[in-house]
Amino acid sequence: MIVQVQLPEIYFINHTVEEVSHQIKLSIALRMYQRGEVSAGGACEITGLNRYDFLALCAKENITTIQYDINDIIKETELFKK
Repeated sequence: MIVQVQLPEIYFINHTVEEVSHQIKLSIALRMYQRGEVSAGGACEITGLNRYDFLALCAKENITTIQYDINDIIKETELFKK
């Protein structure tokens, strides 16, 4: 998919189009991953990063990479009771 966005150049004087494009991809992928809209693998595909680098970026941005819901936690605690 190709998306065109107009941005005021004044804020990006010291950046190339490629750098800005990469930053936008990172921001979108991080936000989608944080919302649970894509997996880590999907976010890697969007950003072009390998899994290790993407997970390191998540840590830097304080985005949790362990995604449990309450049902997962209940199931796991039940295993310990046996």
